[in-house]
Amino acid sequence: MLPPATAALYITNGALELLGAAIALLNPNFLISDSVVVAAPPPSNESKPLLTRRNRSWHYAERWSLFCLSMGLASFYIGVSGTQERSPGFELGWLVYHVTMIAQRAREKTNVFVGVPLHAGIAVWFAYTLWGPAQ
Repeated sequence: MLPPATAALYITNGALELLGAAIALLNPNFLISDSVVVAAPPPSNESKPLLTRRNRSWHYAERWSLFCLSMGLASFYIGVSGTQERSPGFELGWLVYHVTMIAQRAREKTNVFVGVPLHAGIAVWFAYTLWGPAQ
Protein backbone atom coordinates (compact mmCIF):
# COMPACT_ATOMS: atom_id res chain seq x y z
CA MET A 1 0.00 0.00 0.00
CA LEU A 2 1.27 3.46 -0.87
CA PRO A 3 1.92 5.94 1.94
CA PRO A 4 -0.59 8.83 1.77
CA ALA A 5 2.05 11.39 0.73
CA THR A 6 3.24 9.16 -2.11
CA ALA A 7 -0.33 8.57 -3.26
CA ALA A 8 -0.90 12.33 -3.23
CA LEU A 9 2.26 12.80 -5.31
CA TYR A 10 1.08 10.32 -7.94
CA ILE A 11 -2.40 11.89 -8.05
CA THR A 12 -1.01 15.44 -8.31
CA ASN A 13 1.51 14.47 -10.97
CA GLY A 14 -1.11 12.53 -12.92
CA ALA A 15 -3.58 15.41 -12.83
CA LEU A 16 -0.97 17.92 -14.03
CA GLU A 17 0.22 15.64 -16.83
CA LEU A 18 -3.38 15.03 -17.94
CA LEU A 19 -3.90 18.80 -18.03
CA GLY A 20 -0.75 19.18 -20.14
CA ALA A 21 -1.96 16.43 -22.48
CA ALA A 22 -5.33 18.12 -22.91
CA ILE A 23 -3.67 21.46 -23.70
CA ALA A 24 -1.32 19.83 -26.20
CA LEU A 25 -4.11 17.93 -27.92
CA LEU A 26 -6.62 20.77 -28.07
CA ASN A 27 -4.30 23.74 -28.62
CA PRO A 28 -0.65 22.82 -29.28
CA ASN A 29 0.12 26.41 -30.35
CA PHE A 30 -0.37 27.44 -26.71
CA LEU A 31 2.67 25.38 -25.71
CA ILE A 32 5.12 27.18 -27.99
CA SER A 33 3.54 30.58 -28.43
CA ASP A 34 5.46 33.61 -27.17
CA SER A 35 2.13 35.09 -26.11
CA VAL A 36 2.14 32.65 -23.18
CA VAL A 37 5.26 34.35 -21.81
CA VAL A 38 4.75 37.97 -22.84
CA ALA A 39 1.55 39.77 -21.92
CA ALA A 40 1.99 42.39 -24.67
CA PRO A 41 0.23 41.83 -28.01
CA PRO A 42 2.27 40.35 -30.87
CA PRO A 43 4.29 42.87 -32.90
CA SER A 44 2.17 42.43 -36.05
CA ASN A 45 -1.54 42.17 -36.62
CA GLU A 46 -1.09 38.92 -38.50
CA SER A 47 -2.21 35.87 -36.61
CA LYS A 48 -0.39 32.96 -38.21
CA PRO A 49 -0.67 29.55 -36.59
CA LEU A 50 2.66 28.26 -35.33
CA LEU A 51 1.71 24.66 -35.99
CA THR A 52 -0.13 23.09 -38.87
CA ARG A 53 -1.06 19.48 -39.45
CA ARG A 54 1.54 19.33 -42.21
CA ASN A 55 4.67 20.23 -40.26
CA ARG A 56 6.93 18.35 -37.89
CA SER A 57 6.18 20.50 -34.85
CA TRP A 58 2.52 19.47 -34.97
CA HIS A 59 3.58 15.82 -35.21
CA TYR A 60 5.78 16.07 -32.12
CA ALA A 61 3.14 18.04 -30.19
CA GLU A 62 0.66 15.24 -30.85
CA ARG A 63 3.17 12.57 -29.81
CA TRP A 64 4.11 14.47 -26.64
CA SER A 65 0.45 14.84 -25.71
CA LEU A 66 -0.10 11.09 -26.11
CA PHE A 67 2.93 10.41 -23.87
CA CYS A 68 1.60 12.79 -21.21
CA LEU A 69 -1.87 11.27 -21.50
CA SER A 70 -0.64 7.70 -21.02
CA MET A 71 1.85 8.48 -18.25
CA GLY A 72 -0.59 10.83 -16.52
CA LEU A 73 -3.26 8.11 -16.49
CA ALA A 74 -0.75 5.56 -15.15
CA SER A 75 0.41 7.96 -12.43
CA PHE A 76 -3.15 8.88 -11.45
CA TYR A 77 -4.17 5.20 -11.36
CA ILE A 78 -1.26 4.25 -9.11
CA GLY A 79 -2.19 7.10 -6.75
CA VAL A 80 -5.90 6.32 -6.46
CA SER A 81 -5.81 2.50 -6.61
CA GLY A 82 -4.36 2.13 -3.11
CA THR A 83 -3.27 -1.42 -3.86
CA GLN A 84 -0.06 -0.65 -5.73
CA GLU A 85 3.32 -0.86 -4.09
CA ARG A 86 5.87 1.90 -4.60
CA SER A 87 7.48 1.88 -8.01
CA PRO A 88 11.03 3.31 -7.69
CA GLY A 89 11.70 2.88 -11.42
CA PHE A 90 8.58 4.83 -12.31
CA GLU A 91 9.43 7.46 -9.70
CA LEU A 92 12.98 7.80 -11.03
CA GLY A 93 11.63 8.21 -14.57
CA TRP A 94 9.33 11.01 -13.45
CA LEU A 95 12.17 12.65 -11.49
CA VAL A 96 14.42 12.69 -14.57
CA TYR A 97 11.55 14.02 -16.72
CA HIS A 98 10.81 16.90 -14.34
CA VAL A 99 14.52 17.81 -13.93
CA THR A 100 14.94 17.94 -17.71
CA MET A 101 11.80 20.09 -17.98
CA ILE A 102 13.35 22.55 -15.49
CA ALA A 103 16.45 22.79 -17.69
CA GLN A 104 14.36 23.14 -20.86
CA ARG A 105 12.10 25.84 -19.38
CA ALA A 106 15.08 27.79 -18.00
CA ARG A 107 16.97 27.60 -21.31
CA GLU A 108 14.10 28.47 -23.63
CA LYS A 109 12.51 31.09 -21.36
CA THR A 110 9.02 29.77 -22.11
CA ASN A 111 6.61 29.78 -19.23
CA VAL A 112 9.52 30.20 -16.78
CA PHE A 113 7.55 31.70 -13.89
CA VAL A 114 5.07 28.82 -13.80
CA GLY A 115 6.96 25.95 -15.44
CA VAL A 116 10.19 26.05 -13.46
CA PRO A 117 8.66 26.22 -9.95
CA LEU A 118 6.00 23.65 -10.85
CA HIS A 119 8.47 21.13 -12.25
CA ALA A 120 10.96 21.87 -9.45
CA GLY A 121 8.33 21.19 -6.80
CA ILE A 122 7.27 17.91 -8.34
CA ALA A 123 10.94 16.90 -8.88
CA VAL A 124 11.80 17.57 -5.22
CA TRP A 125 8.71 15.62 -4.16
CA PHE A 126 9.76 12.62 -6.30
CA ALA A 127 13.35 12.84 -4.99
CA TYR A 128 12.06 12.89 -1.41
CA THR A 129 9.79 9.93 -2.17
CA LEU A 130 12.76 8.02 -3.60
CA TRP A 131 15.43 8.87 -1.04
CA GLY A 132 13.68 10.49 1.92
CA PRO A 133 13.94 9.18 5.48
CA ALA A 134 10.78 7.03 5.26
CA GLN A 135 12.14 5.02 2.31
